[in-house]
Amino acid sequence: DISSQTSKALDAKLAQSMDAVVTVCSDAQERCPVIPGVRCLHWPIPDPAKATGTPEDIRSQFRAVRDDIKPRVGELLKEWRACHENDIDCNCKDSS
Repeated sequence: DISSQTSKALDAKLAQSMDAVVTVCSDAQERCPVIPGVRCLHWPIPDPAKATGTPEDIRSQFRAVRDDIKPRVGELLKEWRACHENDIDCNCKDSS
């Protein structure tokens, strides 16, 4: 159960060690700092926390967002693995 979890602010120092930062709402995209050497992606996904309607309507919107995010993460990981396994410059942060 993740119902008590909340979003957290991005720690810029920690982010410098990341290959990529993905924002999923326009608010985060606007507030996310530019981090040299770190690939920044924005996936414009509706915020399910703003869902309205019956409990089933709200659950349905959360599930739709989950189902939208899952293949995106899969593709990002597939791309990341291909780049790193083949030592290709793939817009990821240098691993050196």
